[in-house]
Amino acid sequence: GPKKISLNHLLNFTFEPRGGHFGSGGDGHSCWGRRNKWGHKHKPFNKELFLQANCQFVVSDDQDYQAHFTDPDTLVDWDCVQQVRIYSHEVPSCPICLYPPVAAHMTRCGHIYCWPCMLHYVSLRE
Repeated sequence: GPKKISLNHLLNFTFEPRGGHFGSGGDGHSCWGRRNKWGHKHKPFNKELFLQANCQFVVSDDQDYQAHFTDPDTLVDWDCVQQVRIYSHEVPSCPICLYPPVAAHMTRCGHIYCWPCMLHYVSLRE
């Protein structure tokens, strides 16, 4: 039969307590100032960095992007982004009509809308 593996070392596993006043002064973001096991500081989640790391941006060619060659985490100016290519096995859906986007448009927070739905929504707010 298959070899049995002892998992006794997992019995003493505990999560750190939530909430409160430990870490960085009880501001509700206690893990942000703490260091992980490799000594790196945790950074707050940044939607724009997430998009930049997980999507491919086609940018205008009239800008200087030298800073991005030395530090790939330097944010690209959203006004320079001409196209966003996403690579996913899931077909995105527009949060307004719930169908796959027609003439898709991605906002800087990562939501993908149909361009007609977005225009209609904006016209209703005016």
